[in-house]
Amino acid sequence: MAAPHDNPTPTPAATAADLQLATLRELLNGDEAAVRDILRVFRDDTQEMADKVAALLGAGEAEAARLILHRLKGSSSNVGAVTLHAAAQALEAELKGGAWSEAALSAFLEAQRRTQLALSGY
Repeated sequence: MAAPHDNPTPTPAATAADLQLATLRELLNGDEAAVRDILRVFRDDTQEMADKVAALLGAGEAEAARLILHRLKGSSSNVGAVTLHAAAQALEAELKGGAWSEAALSAFLEAQRRTQLALSGY
């Protein structure tokens, strides 16, 4: 399989649709300080995880990448990062099927970029 792109094609900026925080806020009883703390940790962790997924796929370590994607998919869902969740789910599904496409990896990396932009205010 092809190696990940180092310079993905620019796409539109992040939007409010990339993050849906109502459930997280509800779970935390509206505690905005807790929401910010969780989102900061999520932002830092997911950047590292996304970088690791791309590196692992480039090295032919699809199963290790799939395991990281599975965790990232769950944490994305928990915090309301819906765009990232959907992209991680799609790439994970391809990996479960025994192959992955450059298009799915690019979509995942773009979703990660958009999520990072959406989280930049936290």
